Amino acid sequence: MPEFDESNLNPTGTMDNNGRFYNYIKYSFRYEDGTFGDFLILKRQTNLFEFFIRWGIWMILFILILSALIFWFISKRLSKTVIKPLVTLEKNARYLVEQNNILTENPFTDDSKGAKEVEQLKESLYQMWTDLQSARLVQKKYEENRKELIANISHDLKTPITSILGYVEGLQENIAQTPEKRALYLATIHEKSLVLNELIDELFLYSKLDMNSVNLSFSKIDFTFYIQKFESEIARNENVNVILQLPQDELPVLLDTAYFDRVMQNLIQNSFKFAQAEQQLEIILTLFKTSKGVQFIFEDNGRGISPEDLPYIFDRLYRSDKSRTSQIKGSDLGLSIVKQIVEQHRGSVHAESTLNKGTRIIIILPKA
Repeated sequence: MPEFDESNLNPTGTMDNNGRFYNYIKYSFRYEDGTFGDFLILKRQTNLFEFFIRWGIWMILFILILSALIFWFISKRLSKTVIKPLVTLEKNARYLVEQNNILTENPFTDDSKGAKEVEQLKESLYQMWTDLQSARLVQKKYEENRKELIANISHDLKTPITSILGYVEGLQENIAQTPEKRALYLATIHEKSLVLNELIDELFLYSKLDMNSVNLSFSKIDFTFYIQKFESEIARNENVNVILQLPQDELPVLLDTAYFDRVMQNLIQNSFKFAQAEQQLEIILTLFKTSKGVQFIFEDNGRGISPEDLPYIFDRLYRSDKSRTSQIKGSDLGLSIVKQIVEQHRGSVHAESTLNKGTRIIIILPKA
């Protein structure tokens, strides 16, 4: 029962009556005999309020403990699925940056399974690593090709120059004393000079094509008629049989004839260069229309190309004969130039070959 308070006629509050809580308004007064009296108006509290008053401290304690457990679980989960994988990724990425050599193992492979977003980040970093590996391999291959290119050019330039110098010195020292011998020396010098000039021209052309500094002038040409004119050019050579397999209809294509003439000349020279000595050279020119465009096949019955060398014949200065003897003349840039010019025409080229049976160069050009 609240204490008597005569000065406060309308106090309010809450009282506990055997575990039941009431709101009250109290009015204090005096009886005629001077004794104190109180008049109370009570209203029962709701069960929820009673429950909170009775169990509130335990609820708060339970919520705090539950919150601590949830925080611990979330922290552990985040540490396992986010923080730890991110730390590992950061270490691997830093290691990757510090490596100058080509790695053979995936640095982002680990047994931990991260969150979805972390796995996506890992996949992105793995793709970046893959691209970086590819770029490094290309760079390494480019560097190797550059060294081989310099070595091969040096060899191919040195061979005719050495011959020219030898014959010039022979003339200067009067070794060739007869008119016939002097004429032979001069003819050899002239021949080697032509070889040297051809090599320099091909190197210059290839460098322009490689740097995309060539502006082709396209014209609409009947490809059937264009191929037909090379029959007489090939037939001028001895011990060669030319077979044409051309359609009756016109096959219009867009050509820069000056540059595509170089394609044909290089293919023809290549066939003669690798002809088999014991049999007549046969060259078959086939042309037909396909769904992809116009397909031209240059086929011969020469020495053919081994399966090991076939994927690389369009690489610059690639030669299957690693000894690089001077018996086979040429700069080894012929098929590289063919590929460059065909691609400048928005076409494609590939080769099929059987060793000791022959080679087919297949060119596909878009229809005009």
